[in-house]
Amino acid sequence: MTPTQGRKFSTGTSVHRKRQMSTMHEQGNTFGPALTVSSPTLSPSVIQLTCTLYVGISAVFADDHTAVVATAVHDTVYLVDFTVKNVVLDDALRMGEDAIADYVISTLEGYERENYSKFIGAGLPTTLKYMSPSLCSRLWLELDIVPVVTRPDDEHKGQNFWDVKRVDEQADSMARKCIMNFGPSLVPLLQVGFRGVVQTDAGFRVHLTTVQNHKDTCGSATWDAMMHYATKLRTNNVKVAFFSSTPQGGGVALMRHALGGPLRPPGEGGADIVMIDDPQMPGLIPLIKKITPKRPVLYRSHIQIRNDLTTKDGTPQADIWDFLWSNIQHADMFISHPIPKFVPHNVPSEKVVYFPATTDWLDGLNKPLNEWDTGYYGHIYNAACHNQPSPPREGFESQRCSEALHAGCPCLSPLSLEASLSKVKDKVNGFLVEPGDWQAVAGYLLDLFTDDELHQKMSHAAATGVSDEVGTVGNALGWYYLASKWAEVGVRPGLRGDRKWVNDMARDEAGKPYADGENRLPRHFTQEPNLPSVEGESVQA
Repeated sequence: MTPTQGRKFSTGTSVHRKRQMSTMHEQGNTFGPALTVSSPTLSPSVIQLTCTLYVGISAVFADDHTAVVATAVHDTVYLVDFTVKNVVLDDALRMGEDAIADYVISTLEGYERENYSKFIGAGLPTTLKYMSPSLCSRLWLELDIVPVVTRPDDEHKGQNFWDVKRVDEQADSMARKCIMNFGPSLVPLLQVGFRGVVQTDAGFRVHLTTVQNHKDTCGSATWDAMMHYATKLRTNNVKVAFFSSTPQGGGVALMRHALGGPLRPPGEGGADIVMIDDPQMPGLIPLIKKITPKRPVLYRSHIQIRNDLTTKDGTPQADIWDFLWSNIQHADMFISHPIPKFVPHNVPSEKVVYFPATTDWLDGLNKPLNEWDTGYYGHIYNAACHNQPSPPREGFESQRCSEALHAGCPCLSPLSLEASLSKVKDKVNGFLVEPGDWQAVAGYLLDLFTDDELHQKMSHAAATGVSDEVGTVGNALGWYYLASKWAEVGVRPGLRGDRKWVNDMARDEAGKPYADGENRLPRHFTQEPNLPSVEGESVQA
């Protein structure tokens, strides 16, 4: 049902608060809009003034050329404000534009700045997702709002009840449904379905990105190669099962229940290819081979294995690796980070392939944030640093290096850290230094902080020099290739690895080899037999 007239937001921030916030910004707030205020009576003297809100959105067609769009703002308890607007569509959809999304984005962005607030989530009905195809992804990528797409009514309820509501009531309902998906920490609650099945994306309601968004993060050759193998997998109906140890259920439950599900023979509905993606679960490998010896099983090693210590009898590393290898040796392929020293000496080279750790350029950590959201998270980060200092060793160095370079941040890396050594180009997108040479580190930092031209040059080289191999599409390309190829060749004759890079094999097989000048991780690190040892560093997936 559509209302007879529109309505604008009626609430606003007081003049006193606006002046207070603007004064703090003038005093040197480095995170843009001032979102916190100092208090001499509190320690660590930070009070968060920003109000976190949720919004419900709904829309109906008034006629063929007009949509009535309503937004309702909630604070987890009460309806704070709402607005109703007639949006003229005309030929917008036919021309590839999205007038509804344009209006919603501008309205919510203006509300945040006018009321010094931050929207956490947005609820919208399934009908609006089809009326405005780009709304969900734009909410996530432009305003950092988690879009939750919800069915208007449960299936057992009357189908006409939703249509009876006015569009502003529909938006209010969506806001309340959206709030139910978030916990006290302002992150989506874990959704566990029937028989303990963990449902990702808040029970498959959160729609963050579109296919086009991911296509824009990589080159055309990488995308075409990935689609080549995706089409083959879909055409041949190849089923792939990934096993990894997770907080929900754990490895023991996964092993037990898998025997009656994906580990059944392929003819009984089980997976055609099995990927063991965790060092906690290699015990599955001999079980799989016992049930179906002709089914390919691939093991991915994404931890640092001190090859120099696994060869010394009596060391803890040797004992642990002997135990792991007693199970892993039955796998058909050993997938490793592109660091030869992470591959133990007794793994046959014909089984080894290199596959780098990857990251998602569109997740909450790596997507570009506007100035407003940067200020919001910056103050949360600063407040947390008061209570918990930085850890002496972070881990995940490979991903952190890729993420920093992708964001246009020059990197300093020790020569001993091979995980980032393959990504940092000395004096191009960063600097390589000897371990412990703090004077060199200080000198390079001083150069970057004082020489704007140098920083801008290195920042541009960093942002434009990241390989597709370390992104989501590159990761999908590698897994799709391995699944497609192993389904094609089978255990006999199998697929020889010979310490090749999975992405090279995939691109060549698809007829899309790397072109001259295309960004690619250096290969010579995996070809030189004598590499610097890795002391005190770790690489994880």
